Amino acid sequence: MVYYLWKKHHLNDTHAGTKKQEARLHQNGIENRATNYLEACEALENAGLLIDDGVKFGTSWNYWEIPAEDLAEIKKFFI
Repeated sequence: MVYYLWKKHHLNDTHAGTKKQEARLHQNGIENRATNYLEACEALENAGLLIDDGVKFGTSWNYWEIPAEDLAEIKKFFI
């Protein structure tokens, strides 16, 4: 469980895109966005998602809130 939570949330997984952008990339089978950046941008451009809610993919690290159930599990390690 510790490894699972760490892997899922370590450095907030340094998301280069919004949830919509990353979901689209996942649907297209583009998992390693660092080595497939141009492919990722092309797929997002074709889907009209290169810029989502004012965020251009790959121009910033995006914070995704840790879900409450995962946060509760993490807090158990410190009690």
